[in-house]
Amino acid sequence: MKYRQIMVHTSVVASDLIVDYLAEELGIYGAEVTDGVPLTAAELSQMYVDIPAAQGVDDGKAVVSFYVDDETADKDNILKSIDDELARLSEFMDVGDAFARLGGVTSDDDWRSQWLAMNPPFMLSDTIAVDPTGSLGDDELKTYLSECGISEPDVKVIRIVSSGAFGTGEHETTKLCAAALRDYIQDSPKVLDVGCGSGILSIVAGMLGADTVRGIDIDAVCEDSARANAAASDVDVSRISFGTANLLGDEEVTDIDRDYDIVVANILDVVIEQLVQVIGDYMKPDGTFISSGIRAENADKVRKAYSAAGFDIVREDTMGEWVCIVGRPHNA
Repeated sequence: MKYRQIMVHTSVVASDLIVDYLAEELGIYGAEVTDGVPLTAAELSQMYVDIPAAQGVDDGKAVVSFYVDDETADKDNILKSIDDELARLSEFMDVGDAFARLGGVTSDDDWRSQWLAMNPPFMLSDTIAVDPTGSLGDDELKTYLSECGISEPDVKVIRIVSSGAFGTGEHETTKLCAAALRDYIQDSPKVLDVGCGSGILSIVAGMLGADTVRGIDIDAVCEDSARANAAASDVDVSRISFGTANLLGDEEVTDIDRDYDIVVANILDVVIEQLVQVIGDYMKPDGTFISSGIRAENADKVRKAYSAAGFDIVREDTMGEWVCIVGRPHNA
């Protein structure tokens, strides 16, 4: 099997959003960002070398690269989708050179070992691990985690086996939402995951004891991707379903229940500002709305949107430049 590299030339400020788009909308994980942003003192202290590699000049440009199956992936459609997203983002931010192109082809002779080195398993929470390659058996994974000093005997595993590139990145917003779900999932609640993408948070909710989980996304491609990831993971798939729906569209959504105990949305903060205005229609009167994908500099706008929609903010968590906001309807 051969793998084709795809490179997206963009700006540093847009690179995280492109990585998120690849994961949430195209089911492509394990993207690498190359830029000239200097390493911080904390990052330098964590490097296992005496002299860091020479760093380039921060010119504001970045390249997001990833690999897809050269034979089966619809490369033309992927390139077009990325170009369309760059055009959309350009309306409200600098997206740099703003083009995607095909790179070279890599044989899979040592693909698995190289990919594992680039995308090792990691702990999403204290009891949930993620295998970004979807290729490790239970014993292999436990051995790997043990070598990393993790010996949790009851760890459950999310395996990413969706199409596109193999693997996933360890993103702060996913961790923030997973931590909130861990604390709020009690008494077998009913959970809605809006903008489910590859289904990770839906799977987390199922693993944590939710009785019923529904994951929805505006992109139909995500439905099959999320379903495949759930089937490969340590979760009861009979309690999890996925579908395509747009809660902010012009047409009325009729196939989504309106009595969820918890709604989680890990999406763009500008979308959360709109979503919070309608999400109460899909929740119980005492339900909980968990949202992330919120940059710290935009958190005030989201807080005001929560308040305007009649939500009281009951919790906020921060990780790096990202914020997770949890709210409940006023007087709940």
